[in-house]
Amino acid sequence: MTVTVSPMAKNNPVLIGELGVGKTVIGGMAGPWLFGALIDTGSRTSLFGAYLLGAALMIAAGLIAAFLAVAAERKPLEEVARPLAFVD
Repeated sequence: MTVTVSPMAKNNPVLIGELGVGKTVIGGMAGPWLFGALIDTGSRTSLFGAYLLGAALMIAAGLIAAFLAVAAERKPLEEVARPLAFVD
């Protein structure tokens, strides 16, 4: 998986930590381990429940994005958000 970070965000240690931990450790390592453990149990019900949970989380993320996301496609970063170094 490749994560592209804007030059302004590269200086933000919180954002870098969030991208590194959230996308790599939690999803990249824990997800396959969890599904592997569920498959090893042999319980189809447990595996189906995990798939339903994953689907519900993805639907929730889509709904949150539909209401809170900013239309930023094909726009430079400066049009979407004021630069961090901006002084009134």
